[in-house]
Amino acid sequence: MIVFVRHGQTDANRDGLLLGRADPSLNERGREQSAALATMLAGELKAGTRVLTSPLRRAVETADAIAAACAGTVECDARLIELDYGDWDQHRLLELPQDVVVRWRRDPDFAPPNGESLREVRGRMADFVAALLAPGSDDTVVAVSHVSPIKAAILVA
Repeated sequence: MIVFVRHGQTDANRDGLLLGRADPSLNERGREQSAALATMLAGELKAGTRVLTSPLRRAVETADAIAAACAGTVECDARLIELDYGDWDQHRLLELPQDVVVRWRRDPDFAPPNGESLREVRGRMADFVAALLAPGSDDTVVAVSHVSPIKAAILVA
């Protein structure tokens, strides 16, 4: 089983900014969220659970809290990284041309300038899910990621 977890809050998330490959740390609320989730999961996960994480700091900090609570191990997996918003990174959707935003939401092949399409995210998450749900792999794994990869994983699971 894969338990998907979205990282805790950052200032950019709080402020409504698109946050792709930018790499801020969790804010105080995000650290509190991560600690609370880690405490909750500690009662559900067996000791030594694998915790896979996006390489971005906000996810790693969340994963570290979970792994510490269940005596688990943290491994980075680049497939869990957030969608690359390219030139849109750290902007609000309302700041962008709305016709382009509508196209992005409707067309899985559309990518922001210098960014990544939703179809590309879906492809890497399909690989991730298939690898972890292969026959014979019955351990529970925690995957700490971001909103777009988690949504994509749900589509392919």
